Order: sequence, then C-alpha cells, then structure tokens
Amino acid sequence: MIGNATFWILLTAGQVIYAKTAKRNPDYRRLRLGLMISGWVLLNGVLAFFTQIWPWFLVISLIPMAIIVASELNQFWKIGLVGADKEIRTGIDYVKALRMCQNSLDFLGIGAGKLVQDQNEFRVAIERCNRADRPVRLLLIQPEDPGLKKIAKMAGKDAQAYRNGVIESLRFIARLRNEEQKNIRVRLYRDFQAFRLMLINDSICLMTYYVLGKGDGSNLPQLHIVKTSTARDVDSLYYGFSAYFAKVWDDSQEWNFHDFIA
Repeated sequence: MIGNATFWILLTAGQVIYAKTAKRNPDYRRLRLGLMISGWVLLNGVLAFFTQIWPWFLVISLIPMAIIVASELNQFWKIGLVGADKEIRTGIDYVKALRMCQNSLDFLGIGAGKLVQDQNEFRVAIERCNRADRPVRLLLIQPEDPGLKKIAKMAGKDAQAYRNGVIESLRFIARLRNEEQKNIRVRLYRDFQAFRLMLINDSICLMTYYVLGKGDGSNLPQLHIVKTSTARDVDSLYYGFSAYFAKVWDDSQEWNFHDFIA
C-alpha cells in the first residue's frame, strides 16, 4: 500500500515538475535535467545510508526518471532530429555518408571537394544511386563567384585555390556523367549558402553550416535528421531542409558539363 502510494507520488511529482519547467528559458533545460538526476542520486544515496528500503525505492524511482529522460529524447525524435556529431570528422564523415547512399543523393555544398576526395567511394555511391528516372542532384557554387577569392585570402591560400578546387570536382563529375553515363545533374549557384546539406535516400538529411575561410569544415557540428513517419511531412525538420534545397535548386543555373573544364 505504502509502496504504491510512494510510486504514484514520485511519478506525479516528476511529471508536474517536468511540465512546469519544460516551457521556460531554453538556456536552463540542461540545468533542469541535471538537477533532477542529481536530486534522484542524492535521495537514493541518503536512503541507502539510513534505511533498508533503498533497493525497493531505487527500482520504483527509476520509472519516473525513465519517463523524464524519454520525454527529453522524444522532443527531438518526434521532429526528426535523431542525432548529432560534435565534429564531422569524428562522426558521420563524408565517406560514411556516401556509404549510406543506396537509392538517391541530393547534395548542396561549395565545391564538393571533400565529397569526391575519395573518388572510388563517390563513384560506387553514384553507381548505387544511378536511376533512369531520378538523377543525382548536385548544387555547387559558380566557379567564377568572387566570394571564392575572398575566402581563399582569409584562409591564407592562393586566390585561385578554391576556384580550382571547384573546377576539379566538376571535371571528375563530368567524367562520371559523360564517360560512364551516370544520371547526374549539376546546378551552379551564386553567393554562399547558409548550409551544407546531404539528402540521402529521400529519408536522411545531414546538415552543417559554414565558417568561411576557417579550415575545411570537418571540425564543425553536424545534425542527423530523418523524415518522420507521421502523416504530415511538415512535422519533420527534414521537410524544411528539403524545401530549402529545392528552392536553391530552382534558383540556380543548370551546368552543361562543358563550361570551366574544357
């Protein structure tokens, strides 16, 4: 009787505290979770030292704690945010991302230099995604965009370094399309975009941002976003980034697989 009452009191108290604090200043979300876990550990420590009912209390108190932790995770999962890398190079890097490509690939980047750096992995990924009715779509910056010279100088490189990098990527992509007959479309945009996006298999989005002129970007964070199974596609962050890609695609110029590399 007492055990049941204690369980329901703990469960109710945990849910009330969680609900009341969940909508407050986001800066305090980690502090709130940390305080709840610390309080749980402290309470169990006190009971373990002073009473003999601690093992029973530990088991019972794990249930509301599990509910709180699950609620924290579910707020991200239900909108499609399922993971993140502190740094791309230690998480889902470019090679791992290419190996995930089984059916389709849409990419928005600057020059795709890191994406095509391992040419064999890129070629194999394109082969898997090669479909007569669905091209691989690549959005890259226009090689003559003046911003490339600016960020090259910021990075202490030759003024033509980034321009040449984009052209080398285009040259390799053109070989896949012209010599190996892969169904690839490339469009070129002007002005740097806010994000680097990799949309994989129409269900996964890897998103990071740019800090121009500061390294190769592999030290930056990356979000893992999936298309949720809810009836409304707009309920997932995937929809927003997919729409962003589509908007840039529509606003960009089709490349003829000849200019800049002849």
